[in-house]
Amino acid sequence: MQSREAHRGAVHLPSVWSLLRHGGLRIAEATLVPLGLFYLLLQFVGFRWALVAALAWSYLAIAVRLVRRERLSALLLIGTAMLTIRSAISFATGSAFFYFLQPTLGNFAVAPGSPCSGRWSTSPTAAPRSGRCSPPR
Repeated sequence: MQSREAHRGAVHLPSVWSLLRHGGLRIAEATLVPLGLFYLLLQFVGFRWALVAALAWSYLAIAVRLVRRERLSALLLIGTAMLTIRSAISFATGSAFFYFLQPTLGNFAVAPGSPCSGRWSTSPTAAPRSGRCSPPR
């Protein structure tokens, strides 16, 4: 039997099910429920009420956590902030186009950093990555 000194630096992780349950609840609260509300109300009521419902859920989730003195997840805070900004722009312009433009532009901004982007780059720092992907057809 080994001594306690041998295990002092060991990291003990919770079970996989515990991690999935904890993370799954946070993901559902911050993303899946607002998405479901948005889609449901978009189908039956309209775009503006769908935005209001998703925002209301997000702010309600934050309020409940504050009242219970629980920690706020970063996913909930960042998701609510982005949803608020996108909704404000959509309400100000009266257009759903600008609501969906931000995630699309975000994807284009991140794409140059992907492993496949090195093949078409002229940067010498991208050269080590260039052999991993095949060119588009």
